[in-house]
Amino acid sequence: MTEAAEQRWAAERAALRASLHARRWDEARVHLLQAVRLAEEAFGPEDARTLESCRDLVVIGHEARYPAEMMAACRRVLAAEEARLGPERPDLRPLLQECAVAYNWHGQRAEAERLCRRLPGQPERGVGFGCELDASLGEGRVGRRWRR
Repeated sequence: MTEAAEQRWAAERAALRASLHARRWDEARVHLLQAVRLAEEAFGPEDARTLESCRDLVVIGHEARYPAEMMAACRRVLAAEEARLGPERPDLRPLLQECAVAYNWHGQRAEAERLCRRLPGQPERGVGFGCELDASLGEGRVGRRWRR
């Protein structure tokens, strides 16, 4: 079963990539959620393939406007990675940044700032070093800007 499940999961991910390349967001969403479901059922909720699909949901979900699924995936992947690595590991920085940008993009600035403050090396003053959130894009819209 594992080999067949691995093949089905890989096929969903290939279909996801094709949908993204063609900018067919609704179709990509179906493939992305199917990849998460297949991985959970076949490999378990903490398996690397399941978390990889969830992390794709974090990255793709905020760009393609899937806020509910994306925010749930942020919480899930972050909790799993913190349990695996520990909450203060520098390895979490990219994930914290991705989640902060995604939350900010969907208007949840307080949660985005909380995540930014957790970034390793982040000054105590809050947002700014490595993760700057920009709310200057007009009423009701929150944008993003990265410092390098």
